[in-house]
Amino acid sequence: EGEEQNKRPVENINWYLAIAFCNELTKRVSSEAECVYTTDGHIYTKEDASNEKEPIMDVNKKGFRLPTEAEWEWAAKAGNTQHIWAGCNDGETVKNYSWFNQNSNYRTHEVKKKNANAYGLYDMSGNVFEMCWDWYAPLPVPMPKNYTGEETGEARASRGGSIINDAIDAKRSHRNYLAPSYSIFNSGFRIARRQNEDDVKPVCEGKTYTLNNISFKMIDIAEATATVGDPTKKESDNLPHDVKLDAYRIGETEVTQELWKEIMGNNPSFFDNTGMKELKGTKWDTAPASGEIQEKRPVE
Repeated sequence: EGEEQNKRPVENINWYLAIAFCNELTKRVSSEAECVYTTDGHIYTKEDASNEKEPIMDVNKKGFRLPTEAEWEWAAKAGNTQHIWAGCNDGETVKNYSWFNQNSNYRTHEVKKKNANAYGLYDMSGNVFEMCWDWYAPLPVPMPKNYTGEETGEARASRGGSIINDAIDAKRSHRNYLAPSYSIFNSGFRIARRQNEDDVKPVCEGKTYTLNNISFKMIDIAEATATVGDPTKKESDNLPHDVKLDAYRIGETEVTQELWKEIMGNNPSFFDNTGMKELKGTKWDTAPASGEIQEKRPVE
């Protein structure tokens, strides 16, 4: 009850479009010169995304981008906590931090309706899977500093679980993947960016940006030797390991439908204000929650 549709996460967008969004947001907030992604010698565009061109990432640029898997997990873990989910260890209390198949009613929800983790980040467990930069591949041991994944692959990594998945998929160490050309109603993303030496803030202080009355906040994460991976050692593809990370910022929430629409000019989300669409007749065919506003669901 009381949810706003525009503040739901954006979903139903593929990885290439998420890359284009990051560059378009950088142009609005900063300048084209700070865009992180290029292809064929030019700044990566929406047209490149439509043509599924592979981007090149320049991590020295200060624009917005997707987080790496290591950045995502360190932020979800909230540093040196030993939390299994983003905010808790207890399977009984994960419902207070996450939207998953036992409490979501099989629909996305407005961001920031659950508890934040110790870094002040919301919905890192559940709501929608969050796309990362890395190609999905076995993790190297030892892991290079600021590891950004393999150079090539077939699928991109995603993290965090979703509204149709079990709580186990929402564990911060659980790895998932998705073909970069594929879009679905339970997959979205959050943004990251490099910190400058002169704007590093205490952890969790962050910075708020505003575009046409639409605000989004980035949380500051300090330089660290990050211990990530599954502490129970049950997930063999993500055993505990260390990786050195430079300071960075990461989105307080998943990218919302209202921010996506402001930057990209449309709202492709399945859970928008037009209803359930093609989910009619499936096991996810449920009426909109009372008092919810579709456009404030997260973009996915």
